[in-house]
Amino acid sequence: MLTKSLNYSNGYLVKKGIKFVVHFAKALFFMPRPSIFFRFYALNWVIWLCVGVLQAQPHAESAEMTSFAMSDPLATSFFVPGKIDSFYLQSTFTNERYKIHIKLPPNYQPNRSYPVVYHLDADVAIYDQLQKIDSLHRLGAAEVVLVALGYGKDKDYWKKARKRDFRPIKPNAWMVPENRHADSTENNGAADFLQFFENELIPQIEQQYAIDPNRRTFSGYSLGGLFGMYVLFQKPQLFAQHIAISPSLWWDEKVCFQYEYAYFSQAKQMPIRLYTAVGGLERWQLEDWHNFTDVLLGRHYKAFRLQAEILENHDHDQVFTAGFIRGIAHFFPSPQQATVQEASASCVEQF
Repeated sequence: MLTKSLNYSNGYLVKKGIKFVVHFAKALFFMPRPSIFFRFYALNWVIWLCVGVLQAQPHAESAEMTSFAMSDPLATSFFVPGKIDSFYLQSTFTNERYKIHIKLPPNYQPNRSYPVVYHLDADVAIYDQLQKIDSLHRLGAAEVVLVALGYGKDKDYWKKARKRDFRPIKPNAWMVPENRHADSTENNGAADFLQFFENELIPQIEQQYAIDPNRRTFSGYSLGGLFGMYVLFQKPQLFAQHIAISPSLWWDEKVCFQYEYAYFSQAKQMPIRLYTAVGGLERWQLEDWHNFTDVLLGRHYKAFRLQAEILENHDHDQVFTAGFIRGIAHFFPSPQQATVQEASASCVEQF
């Protein structure tokens, strides 16, 4: 729709511009007794106007290309310092083709070993997040390889596919908060998606890039955060660190609490660092998030570290980028990080 709108607007302006030039030229040369100087000056102006109108049509084609490219959030990533690779990876576990974007540090060297962050929902907000990560690099934050995973398709497909991939079990409609909908006809696919991560995506990335397998971080938001917690309790050895932004802990009869209880019944240590954040304006997320973090703190898991924050004046959409960047800054700090956190302390409840 955006492309059509842009093309129509440019074509309309071209037609109107041509008509204006024609009428202006007629009025100029049939004007009674204009001076030679005025005719010359006006003719020169008309010529430049014609050039501008003729250039407008190629610009319309450029607008079409730009709007199409913007449908891929990383297609404009040439504005962002640091090399970015993109490729598709077909999974035999989920029967889905994923679009993978790899952002390398500005000074990436193949003979070094880098921490890696696996980040879901690359189809939304990733461009803004990449810019902020580069800002952290300029402040001296640790260099990381970012693996952003998406579907490379339209919004409707993204919404349906992430429901399938991120959910551990089927939803129950009566558990869905007011004004929110869960499609109970869709099958869960978190187990298959985890198999894809462990057996296809991670081996591919670590074979192709200079990655330290002991410094993997997983990042998920909303349903992606729920999937991250599922991974934490099902495969705790897979990632050393987790970023869970506004995780959908209420989903599937609060299944995440059940996975945590099953883990606790078998293990008393959890050598994992978890950063989690929620927006202060998320009325329907706060209670479960508070309960979940309280449960984790009450278990006293050995070697477990938890950083939990409420980002005041942030709703569910706004907390995605803000929480992700704070999680990156928390795990990969810079010398200036203390100053940054102090400056933002007024809008953060931290415990």
